[in-house]
Amino acid sequence: MQQPPLRWIWEHKKYGTFPYNMDELVTILNDIHVMKRMLDNILSIYAENVVDEVQIENVTEEIYDNSRIEGEHLERESIRNSMAKAINKNYAQSHGISTKHTDALVDLLMESRENNKPITLSRLHNWHRGVFIHTRTNYKRSQEDKIIFGRFRDKEVRVIEELFGRGGHRTRYLAPPPETLEEDVKRFLHYCNYTQEDPYIKAAIAHLWFVSIHPYDDGNGRISRAVSDHILAHETKEQYKTYSISSGIYMKHADYYGILSETTDLYRNRHFDFTPWIKWHLQITFAAIKKSLKESTFIIERGQFWEKHQVFNLNDRESKTINTMFDALSKGKIESFSTKEYMLEHGVSRSTTRRDINALVDANMLAKVECESERYPRYILKTDETSDLEMLSLTKAKGVKRETNCLISETRNTNPSSPSPHEENTPYTHESKPSQR
Repeated sequence: MQQPPLRWIWEHKKYGTFPYNMDELVTILNDIHVMKRMLDNILSIYAENVVDEVQIENVTEEIYDNSRIEGEHLERESIRNSMAKAINKNYAQSHGISTKHTDALVDLLMESRENNKPITLSRLHNWHRGVFIHTRTNYKRSQEDKIIFGRFRDKEVRVIEELFGRGGHRTRYLAPPPETLEEDVKRFLHYCNYTQEDPYIKAAIAHLWFVSIHPYDDGNGRISRAVSDHILAHETKEQYKTYSISSGIYMKHADYYGILSETTDLYRNRHFDFTPWIKWHLQITFAAIKKSLKESTFIIERGQFWEKHQVFNLNDRESKTINTMFDALSKGKIESFSTKEYMLEHGVSRSTTRRDINALVDANMLAKVECESERYPRYILKTDETSDLEMLSLTKAKGVKRETNCLISETRNTNPSSPSPHEENTPYTHESKPSQR
C-alpha cells in the first residue's frame, strides 16, 4: 500500500538538521556584525545609568511586542516599571504601576540573558510558568482546554486557519505527536547548548525548531524567542539588551506567520531548504539593530534630560506626562497639551493640574506656548530641540496635527536647583525616580 506523501518538516528523515546556503547569507550577516559593533561603540562611551535607560527601553519594547505577536496587550508603563525594579533593587514599589505578570515576564527575559548555564528541560518549564502563572489564561476554559503550566502538552496540536468568506478551515501546521516531544526537545537543547554556529544563524534556527516542535499547549512563540535571546546574549557576550527582535517581528507579523507556514510545510518547502527563513530572520535582526542605533541617541538625550533635572521629585502624573511627550518626540512629533487635557487624562482637579504644570514649568521641563488660534496656552516638552524655536507647529495630545503658529513664553523660574513648589504640599512626591526612565 502506497504511503501518503510527507507533509510537515518533522516527518522528513533529515529533521533535526536545517540545511541552508551560506552564500546567500554572507552579506546580511556582515551587515549585522558591523551595525552591532557601531551600536556597542556608541553605548560604551556613556555612563552606566544612560546605558541602563537604553536597556530599559529595549526590554520594554521586547516584552510589549513579544506579547502583541501572540495577541496579548500589556501596559508599557507596567513593563518599564518592572524593568526599573529589576535594575534598581532599592526602587520604591509604592507606585502600583507594575504587576506580578510584568514582573514575571521581566524576570524571565533577564534570566534567559544573564544565566549562561545550558538550557535544561527544567529551565524551559520555569520559563513557561513565568509566561502564564500570573495571568487569567485558563479563566472560563473547559477542563479539557486548560493550559498546563510548565509541562509539555499531552494531546495533538494543530494550527488552524479560518477560511473567511468560504466557510470552514484548513490546517496550517500539525505539530509532532506528544509521545516524541521529550526526545525532540532534548535534541533541540543539545543544538542550542553545544553546536558551533554563527550566533545570528543559530538564533534563527533555534526559533524555527522550537516552534516546529510546539511542545506546549500555548506560549511556544514566546519561549522560542526567549531561547533565541539567550543564544545571542550568551554567544555574542552581550552585557545589555540593546535591541528588540520581537518588535521587528511584530511590525511584520503577517510575513512572520507566512514564512513560518512556507518553511514548515513540505508541500511548499519541497527541497528542505531553510535559507529563506534564516535570511528573513537575519533581515529582521539587522533592522532591529539599525533602529536601536537610531533611537539610542534619543534615549541618551532623554537620560541626560532626567539627569539634568534629577533634583526635582516628580509625582507619577508628572513623570508619565514627560515620558509620553518624549515618546512622541522620538517619533518626530512635538506633542502639546492644555490644562483641560491634563485634567481629563489624569482625572484630577483644576488646582492639582495647575500645581503639577507650574512645577514642571518652574523646573524648566515644560515650556508654555501661546497659539494664534488657541484661547488658552498649551505646554510642550522643553528640550534643546524645542527651546531654540520661537515659532513652531504643534501636535495635540489627541494626535491631531496643528499647522498654527505658536510663540514660546519665557520660563517662570530658570533656577534648576530650586525645588518644585508642590514638594512640601502634595502627598504624591517621592524620592526615587526610576519611573521617570
